[in-house]
Amino acid sequence: MKITMYDLGIIYKQFFVISDLHLGINSSTISNIVLKEMISRVRSVIEKFNIKTVIINGDLKHSINILKPYELEHVKTFLNKIDSNVILIKGNHDAILDKHIPMLNEYKIDNVIITHGHKIINAKKGFYILGHAHPYIKIRDEIGSIARFKVFIKHKDFIILPTYNPIIWGEDIFTKQLIIPNIQEKLNDSDIFIAHENEYALKIGRFKHIYSSKKSSI
Repeated sequence: MKITMYDLGIIYKQFFVISDLHLGINSSTISNIVLKEMISRVRSVIEKFNIKTVIINGDLKHSINILKPYELEHVKTFLNKIDSNVILIKGNHDAILDKHIPMLNEYKIDNVIITHGHKIINAKKGFYILGHAHPYIKIRDEIGSIARFKVFIKHKDFIILPTYNPIIWGEDIFTKQLIIPNIQEKLNDSDIFIAHENEYALKIGRFKHIYSSKKSSI
């Protein structure tokens, strides 16, 4: 099974899977700029890899229990302009949106199950592609400066995607527990890949080894 980590999503066959766009995070000019930037990045990946279908793995919009008018506007703009077939997976932020746009709880390709990650998964059913956790890490250099990097977390049973929205982060995976049920105990045996917009992901090592080296440097 070949999965390519590129940009802030993954490519599997002719599918491009992204997660946690959180469209309409606010009605400001910045939110509109981010919308245009995400559309441009998705269209670039579609063209570069001959993608046939984009799968949005939950949290397409930002508000949890309401649907604001500008959120729906941003969602419609995004879906209309990426120029691709689209499959929408429902995330915990997508309440009410599914009354306007068809959404699935999960989507399966061969043995790969794509679901948002806010509910318990069963690894015996297949390999999971998840979002929801917003994983990133902090790295301190020799002069004490700290940089943040979004990451993919890859285990033999799953892969967790970073947020596709460039201004949405989350929690440092080395200081906070992941919010995906039944995943935390598998982190030690997971590989960490730094994600970057419009680039292939860079593997930096196994979680337990990086965590140990970070603790020893404190």
